[in-house]
Amino acid sequence: MRLILSFLLTIIVSSIIAQHPNLVPHSFQITNETEVKIQYDPHNVNSDARSSMEIHPELAARFQFILDSCYNETGAVGVSASVNIPDGIWNGVQGEASIERAVEKTDIFGVGSVTKTITSAAIFKLQEADLLSLDDAIVDWIPNIGDYTFIDPSAKIYQLLQHTSGIFDYTSHPSFADSIYGGDFTRVWTPTEILEKFLDAPVFITGQSWAYSNTNYLLLGLIIESAAGVPYHEYVRSAILEPIGLTDIRLFPYEQIASEHAHIYVDLMNDGSIDDIDAAGVDYESIFSSAWAAGAYTASAEDITTFAKLLYSGQILNQSSMDQLFGEYPLGGNAGYGMGVIIYSDAEGNPYLYGHNGAIFYSSNVFYFPAKDLAISLLANSNNVNANITINYLSDMIQACIDFVPSTTSKEKTITVEGIKIMPNPSSESINIRYNLLRNTELDIFVTDASGKRVSQIATGLHFAGANEIRWDAVEQLSNGIYFLEIVGEGVLETKVFVKE
Repeated sequence: MRLILSFLLTIIVSSIIAQHPNLVPHSFQITNETEVKIQYDPHNVNSDARSSMEIHPELAARFQFILDSCYNETGAVGVSASVNIPDGIWNGVQGEASIERAVEKTDIFGVGSVTKTITSAAIFKLQEADLLSLDDAIVDWIPNIGDYTFIDPSAKIYQLLQHTSGIFDYTSHPSFADSIYGGDFTRVWTPTEILEKFLDAPVFITGQSWAYSNTNYLLLGLIIESAAGVPYHEYVRSAILEPIGLTDIRLFPYEQIASEHAHIYVDLMNDGSIDDIDAAGVDYESIFSSAWAAGAYTASAEDITTFAKLLYSGQILNQSSMDQLFGEYPLGGNAGYGMGVIIYSDAEGNPYLYGHNGAIFYSSNVFYFPAKDLAISLLANSNNVNANITINYLSDMIQACIDFVPSTTSKEKTITVEGIKIMPNPSSESINIRYNLLRNTELDIFVTDASGKRVSQIATGLHFAGANEIRWDAVEQLSNGIYFLEIVGEGVLETKVFVKE
């Protein structure tokens, strides 16, 4: 069985990690084909990332429906998701955590390369403490780096963070899969052993291009240890996780997993059947230790979502760090790579989504949508479901938040607005807004940008039952981009997206 697993994992590693189709940014787009931009404002954040409020049951039901669809349509064994919005937190699960039990909301999953975002945050914390600079060279912190033939010692920390160092990705080495997964699964590999055994010639001259490389983040882990004077995971815990109360995010196998974990499911016998590898007696130490600062963190869906909300809303790093964090290398289309973060931007170059994804048998998508102060994660525990597949369901959940208006609020206060249409859309000069009201009511109609800032008020006052139409001629005064039309009344908010071009 071990030989079969080794062969299978060679295929998995070469297709998922080395070529990393689910680690390179996806072409993410909101499901109504409207991309939403944001203007980052660190002062416009929710200071309580763990809201005690329960979200509306209709929205919770919508999230669960989407998660159930992900489970049913993808062949996932077990999935766990969390959505953190200003109104509260929703956590949902579906499927199996093992052959013996169902997934529970507290179950721990590997988050794969979302670890890179955590490593990046640790580097920025060290810079904020004046212990290093992103402009420092590798050799400044790893003096013997010259012993490794294929590493440019003058490569800068920011080039490691952004994958512009040109350093070979050790998971692409021909002997990596057999060595890590074909031998002793309980072996704990050290970063230096990885560097000594699995390096090859650079893929380009430092700073001349972009290529995803897990080696960059192993080196960053070593730099963190050198600058902080403590093991990598201990610094992350003391500088980041303890201050924000997320100590159940842990680096395996260097820290004990916080609670029950969702077992990994892999087709062990290459027969089309997904098997519980824990039940088969396969250990994880070799797999996870080989990833270390590039991919070995574990977390529940709620905890990793809370981390994302705190980080991307500006509550872990200072403003200078946030500005550098989002400094991106364009990858084509609407995607770019910042300092350990994938960034999606609109046609004008304005970012509207931040996050990362990953896969070490588990798959993970963890993203933040600033327009709605929304952090979200979707995790799976079987290698047949990668992040490219699950991101479609994650985007459906984001869309559900954009579109949601409750139908079960008090009928005395509810203003039912139906059939909202904006024409033309996109528009460059003016729009006609059409909508139906079920009763006479006081309404305010606003235009907001994607950060939530109101940029114009279209109408206010009494609106009458039946068909209504308003012509707004001030579209030309807006900058090109995405906007929300908000119809506001007592007990309800209707939102529609339109484009100024």
